[in-house]
Parts: sequence; structure tokens; C-alpha cells
Amino acid sequence: MGRPDTSVFGGRSEDSVEIQRRMAGAQAYNRWLVDQVADWLGRRVVDLGSASGNITRLLLPRERLVALEPAGEHLAELTRRLGADPAVRILEGTLTEGMIAEIRSERPDTVASFNVLEHIEDDEAALRGMAALLGPGGHLALVVPALPVLYGSVDRVDGHYRRYTKKGLVRKAEAAGFRVASCRYMNLPGAFGWFLNYRILKLAYPPEGAVGLFDRLVPTIRTLERWLPPPFGQSLVLKAERV
Repeated sequence: MGRPDTSVFGGRSEDSVEIQRRMAGAQAYNRWLVDQVADWLGRRVVDLGSASGNITRLLLPRERLVALEPAGEHLAELTRRLGADPAVRILEGTLTEGMIAEIRSERPDTVASFNVLEHIEDDEAALRGMAALLGPGGHLALVVPALPVLYGSVDRVDGHYRRYTKKGLVRKAEAAGFRVASCRYMNLPGAFGWFLNYRILKLAYPPEGAVGLFDRLVPTIRTLERWLPPPFGQSLVLKAERV
């Protein structure tokens, strides 16, 4: 038997595409992720790991938006969604020295990445690459999955190497050359749902019915968490500045 088809990040291509398809319906949730860092985003943004563009499209309008995606199976949909916008540049690849130089020519003021760092085996090298894209004072906006105890079936299917603790994420960002402005949890109810679906039930994909139900609850959850920041949650949101 030949080697199974795998994406750049280690998960199977067909699994990645299916997960992206299901999460496309989570419009309120995807907007919530972007709104978590909206005040930290500048005019010229690099989105690292754009996949099919579920979140990338919400970063517009911008003076310039560079969408970097290494997994070829997502590029057709990403291009269909964003390719006609003159403010958008879509690049295929990873943060090699050549790619870093290419992106730096776009003069980015912000690097953003939503649920991507966990897919990269050497995440510390990836963070150093992000720092290399920016000049001093440039902004980094990260959303990553939180709490190693939640690591379950869909993490494995989607090619996740890890989930993060707040202390560990801050340490890695600082070691890469960033000064952390804030790092906080979001989506406390989602942590319980994740544990049930992927630690107990061991589902391979986000259940479409549950995704739709949760998305309808997002406005209420985000309002509550605005007033009462959660002590833990499904995700971590980090904002940092290039030293």
C-alpha cells in the first residue's frame, strides 16, 4: 500500500478539506475569532495558513492582505473566494527564507494566524519566521487551541501536534522575538463540547448539526465572556509586538 495522501501539516488532505467545509458554516464563530484580534490588526496583514479562506475573507477590507497557504488542496477555493480582490495576494508555500523575503516586500505591519500553529511540528521555528516578516513594533495576532487535556480525535485527524497552555505559548512567543501584550482564553463552553465530542465520543469531524447549533449560541457566549473573562477555554488568543 502506498503512502496516504497528506497535507503539508501532516493531516490527510481529504480530512482537512472536509473539516474546512464543515466550519465554513460557523460564520458567527469565525467572525468571533477575527473580532478577538480586530483592534490589533493593521492595514497590511499577512494571514498564515489561510486554508480555504473561511477566516481570511473576514480580514477584509485592508490596504493589503497576503494569504499564505501551503496545502494545495485549499488553493482553488481560496482563489475563488479572494483571488479577484486587487488588495489580496495569494501565495502557496511555507516560511522559507525566500518566502519571507517575498512577503517582506509587501511591507506587512501585522502577522495573523488562526488555528494554524498547532499544525506545525517546529512551531518555535514558525514563530521566528513570523517575527522575521515584521519590523520592530509589528504586530502578531494568534489564535491557537488551548489545553492539552482536550487533545482528542479531531486533533489527530486534522494533523495537530499539540494544544497550548497559556504559559507555554507566551514563552515560545517571547523566545521568538515578541513582547506579549496579552494572552487569554476564549470560548469556555466550547471546551466542554470539545471534550465530549473528541475525547469521549471520539468523532472524526465536527458534527454539522452541532456546529450549526453552537454558531447560533455564539452571540450569547461572546457577550458573557466580554463581561466575565473565562478562566479557561477552547482557545487561546495572543497579541504580541515585534521587539
